[in-house]
Amino acid sequence: MITCVKSKQTKNKITMEKEFVPYELALELKQLGMDLGWYNYLNFYDSSTKEFCEVMKDVPAPLYQQAFRWFREKYGIKHTIFAGKISAVFYGYDLLHIEEQEFVVNNSDNGGGDCDYTTYEEAESECLKKLIEIAKN
Repeated sequence: MITCVKSKQTKNKITMEKEFVPYELALELKQLGMDLGWYNYLNFYDSSTKEFCEVMKDVPAPLYQQAFRWFREKYGIKHTIFAGKISAVFYGYDLLHIEEQEFVVNNSDNGGGDCDYTTYEEAESECLKKLIEIAKN
C-alpha cells in the first residue's frame, strides 16, 4: 500500500519529475533486462487530491537519458528529438541504427510524419515507447 504524505509544491519537484521515466515504462524496461536502479523515495502529484505526495516505496526510477543510453548500447539505436514548425511548433523523433546508418524510424524527412507532439517531453516519452516496441519484436 502506498501512503501519501502531503508535501509542498516546489519548482524543483516539477522539474525533476520530467527527468524520470514513467513507472509503467520503467517496468517494461525492467522486463527487457535493463538494470534500473531502485529508489525508495518518490515525489509525485496526486491529481485526485491536487497535492504533492511523498511515497516511501521501492520503485524503479531510471532517467530518460539512462534509458536512451541503454537502447543505444544494447540495440545500437540512437534517438533524436527534433522540433519543427508548420502552423505551430511541433516535436517528433527519429531512430537511427548506428552500425547500419539506416533509419529505423524517420519522421524528420517527411515533415514530422506521425510525430506531431506539442511538447518535447511528449515526443521523448513516445520515442521511448517506440524503442520498447522495437525491442519486444
